[in-house]
Amino acid sequence: MPITGGLGVLRGALRRAGYTTEALTTALRTPTLSASPADRAVGRLRLAGREDAFATLVRLFVLVEPVREDELDAAVAPLRVADLAQAGLVAASEVDVRALVRIVPHGDVYVIADAPSASTNATPADHVAGVQGPSVTLANLTVRRPVRSALDVGTGNGIQAILASEHAARVVATDVNARALAFAQAGAALNGVTNIEFREGSGFEPVAGERFDLVVANPPYVISPESAYAFRDSGLRGDAISRQFVQEAPRHLEEGGFAHLLVSWIADPYGHWDATVRGWLEGAQCDAWLLHHETDDPLTHASKWLRTLAEESIEEYEAALERWLAYLDELGATGIATGAVVLRRRSGGGNWIRIDEFPARFALAGDQVLDVFAAADLLAAGGDDALLAAKLELHPAHTVRSTVAIEDGWVVAREYRLRSERGLGFDLGLDDAVIRLLPRFDGAASVRGVLAAAAADAEVPGDQYAPAALAVVRRLFELGYLRAPG
Repeated sequence: MPITGGLGVLRGALRRAGYTTEALTTALRTPTLSASPADRAVGRLRLAGREDAFATLVRLFVLVEPVREDELDAAVAPLRVADLAQAGLVAASEVDVRALVRIVPHGDVYVIADAPSASTNATPADHVAGVQGPSVTLANLTVRRPVRSALDVGTGNGIQAILASEHAARVVATDVNARALAFAQAGAALNGVTNIEFREGSGFEPVAGERFDLVVANPPYVISPESAYAFRDSGLRGDAISRQFVQEAPRHLEEGGFAHLLVSWIADPYGHWDATVRGWLEGAQCDAWLLHHETDDPLTHASKWLRTLAEESIEEYEAALERWLAYLDELGATGIATGAVVLRRRSGGGNWIRIDEFPARFALAGDQVLDVFAAADLLAAGGDDALLAAKLELHPAHTVRSTVAIEDGWVVAREYRLRSERGLGFDLGLDDAVIRLLPRFDGAASVRGVLAAAAADAEVPGDQYAPAALAVVRRLFELGYLRAPG
């Protein structure tokens, strides 16, 4: 278990070696920095023949390959291998040095997590996982405005708390797994972060009665019959852990504060995907944006989470699948949905809930989340009248692509796609009339004025043009393509 001594010096050595996300993904030719045996084997071949400090550190802390002691001494100077061993990061023998942890950069942050076990069966229940896809989704979705206080529930390796520390004066990170807290604390030290308080306990229990300006949570939301891993299995029945987090998070939000939660739920076979989560939000005194990632059938759901077991024993994998399918059948689960819930506390009634599908492309989206909430506020308060009176501009981060055909010797546009190039990369199909309308949104005229001018140019009566066009404008506004100037 890592301790914090000397980690600031190690940070300097990593930076001198150019140990960055960009350098790693370029050298290994992969964006994921996966810990799978296959990807690590490919990575080892990618670095063949390279003997500098960067290659030594990547072999040790990313590919989890043994390195020579003299190589590592040179790479981490003025630290020595003995210092890293004392910190719980490596184990040295007379032959070589092996990593006990993985240290992988995520943007400007270094994350410490458990090194992969040689066997799934040898992975302990308190295993601390590295940065996975859901962690990246949560980090990208979070609003990054300056706040006084932030809470990371189920901190794991600490990535969310460390990111929050950059824009929050004070951060509290909790986890039921004491070992995860030790890793997160070491990660904070490695990144030079000093404003995080770590508390052990389940869910929101360690912060009973406290409120925060920002809450982030990536709970063990997987619907499973097991309690094998703290990072995956809650031990609660069905989707109870997700319901609990959605219902408890609002109680820990300051007025106007945001909560970002990853969740999973048993989909209503007779209703829309949002029906279950809407029920959890009754009386929450929060506005809510529900984002749906996917809904899997029981076998697909089970196979995703058990896939690594198949690499060791197909018999054990098949037995586990049968066990999971029997459990899901007992729950009556015909579909298991995953997604995110973004909440903003706003007391006094009149709260709104909106739903969307997660787009295929997804990057930093905090500013876009604020735009979406501002748009929903305006529409909830004033409806179409407020929208018609608003002065909007087209956000510059977009591209337009067209599909064309040759007809009678002329190039004719068949379809236009408007794609957002920021955050949540929504992609909409639009017709020629709407594409011609977009340049008119410069923030100077009201939507009513824009539609009236466009109708006049098209020689179409305004009362015929505006209703159809307004529906498209509303959707563009809802998704952040159009926004208030500034």
